[in-house]
This record gives sequence, structure tokens and C-alpha cells, in this order.
Amino acid sequence: AWTVVGASRPLACSESTCSTLGWVPSSGAFSDGGAWGTPGVCGESDTRPLNGCSGLLSLSDAATSCESIGARLCSRAEIEADETRGTGCNYDDKYIWTHDSCSSELVGGFRAVIGATYEAEEVRPLACSESTCSTLGWVPSGAFSDGGAWGTPGVCGESDTRPLNGCSGLLSLSDAATSCESIGARLCSRAEIEADETRGTGCNYDDKYIWTHDTCSNELAGGFRAVIGATYEAEEVLEAGGEATVCLSPDDAATAYARCCADEHSCSPTLAPTTDT
Repeated sequence: AWTVVGASRPLACSESTCSTLGWVPSSGAFSDGGAWGTPGVCGESDTRPLNGCSGLLSLSDAATSCESIGARLCSRAEIEADETRGTGCNYDDKYIWTHDSCSSELVGGFRAVIGATYEAEEVRPLACSESTCSTLGWVPSGAFSDGGAWGTPGVCGESDTRPLNGCSGLLSLSDAATSCESIGARLCSRAEIEADETRGTGCNYDDKYIWTHDTCSNELAGGFRAVIGATYEAEEVLEAGGEATVCLSPDDAATAYARCCADEHSCSPTLAPTTDT
């Protein structure tokens, strides 16, 4: 089993080389002249001997999927150097597990990074909610009955719990944001929905597309991201050949549903949730 040792882990070489795996090391440039990748390193998403696209995984399973073929998890620096950009599975806009720990932010935490720099540039700063979880009467993230953790520390999410006025139904982006902000909550980020922040919170929206705070202007001018409301449903959609996330126009009426998030600690007007120190 893959284990964590210490807060800072040296990056060991892969057991197999790029040539052994049949992967091509970084050695080129994009059409705009910019270089990609890290010299002497190669990266892939679904090329053999990988067994196709990974889907959503725990850190341990992600590491095992790489190490089982003699590869390794990439470092944060390698992902941010676009080492695996455009290597398949439409993962350029997904959070990718890295080798880097972030224990200073979360005990035992590891860093996940958007899979390509052009997608990372689309991620907007996330302002805290006007009201806190305790003010709203919402419970911050906890754990499933099987012991697995859900959600984002210091964040809570709901679909129909007061002071929300019941289930949202299909809404435009503007109306979805208003439904949350009118009670002092906010739209969830894509990362929060994909961390199951609002999973099982009512309205049978786990298998519906949920509006998020995240833009996707590289796919659609002015577009915003909508994400399937729970990972177990997203996995079913992917297995059926569908999309777990879509880019929608904010000008379209009634195209996705609203689930709202809030922060356990007030931090307005800063751009990230604060934590107790």
C-alpha cells in the first residue's frame, strides 16, 4: 500500500524509464513558441501500459495506478510545467493528484493541481460567503457512514435546507447565484462539488448538473462550469460515455440546478476561507 512518510517527501525516480514505457520525454514547444514539460521527464494520462483513463481516485489509488506500471505521480512543478497537458482523457481542466504534500494547510494533505496552465488561468478567486455555516444552521463537512471523508474542511453545503426556499429547479447561472447569495451563501466551486460537498443534501440532485463558480471561457466565451452533483453519479455518467462536467452559457435560461455552499468562518472581504489558528 502507498503510505505517507513525513510532511516533505523527496521525489524518487520512476522504476521504469520513459523509453521502457514507450512514452516520449518532453522535448518540444507549443505552436505559440512556448516550451512545455520538464527536460528528461515524460507524462501520460491513458497511453499503454496505463489501463485507460483513471477516473476519480483516492491519492493511494492514484499512486498505485502509476507505480503498478513503473511510473510515478508527477510533482506539482511538473504538472504546472504542462508535463501531462493534452495527454488524453480531457483531464486538462481536472484536479490532478501530485506527489507534493500540503500538511501546513491540512494535516496529512496532498496537493492536487489543475492539469494544464491554460485551464488553471480560468479558475477565479473564490470569495467567502456573507453568512457562516453556523449562522445558516448548516453543518460543515464530515464523514460518510463507511468512514470516508467528504467535502472541504471549513465548508458546508445544502440543496433545500432553510433558509433556502426548497429545491431550486432548473435555473440560469444568474438566478442560481442569486438563490444562494440572497441568504448569505454562495455558489460552490467545481472542486467543492467534486469533493461531494453537497452530495445527498436533498432534491435528488446528485445526478444533475450543478452550477459552479468556475469559468470555462477557453471552451465557450463567457462560459461557466456545471458539474454532476456527486462523484458516484459522475462515475456512472462517465462509464456511460457522458460528460461529468459541461461548459454552459450564463445567458441560457434554466440549464442547470443550484446547490449552495457557505464557509464555517467569516472572511469577507478576503478571497479564501480563513481557519482558526
